[in-house]
Amino acid sequence: EIRKEVQIDVARLDSRMDSVAGSANLRKEGLRKKMDVLYGRVAAMHSRINDIEHTVFATNTVYVAEEEDVEEELVPGSVVRIFGLTARPELNGEVGRAVQFDVKKDRWQVRLAHGDLLLQAKNLMPFDT
Repeated sequence: EIRKEVQIDVARLDSRMDSVAGSANLRKEGLRKKMDVLYGRVAAMHSRINDIEHTVFATNTVYVAEEEDVEEELVPGSVVRIFGLTARPELNGEVGRAVQFDVKKDRWQVRLAHGDLLLQAKNLMPFDT
């Protein structure tokens, strides 16, 4: 009978350990998602600080980055203007919405009227509507 009680107690402990491990994994995954967002923000800020100096819009006007532009970070939902693209200059000057930052690709997903694009933070500037 003592052996049976010990087996029951061991089974309870195993069940409790599985429950605790499951909770820890959920917390760990939540922290990973938060870290991804923070890494995205840091990468975007770093890119803007290092890369924005002078850029030409599609209208051929020169944009000189002001200090307050660099301080303003992009967050999901930000309205942005595209600038400085050389491979697709026809997109310069378009306005879209930052959807999310892809840490692995170091790019922002930007939603435009004609579809989504992945763009570097250095090619996006906050746009006041």
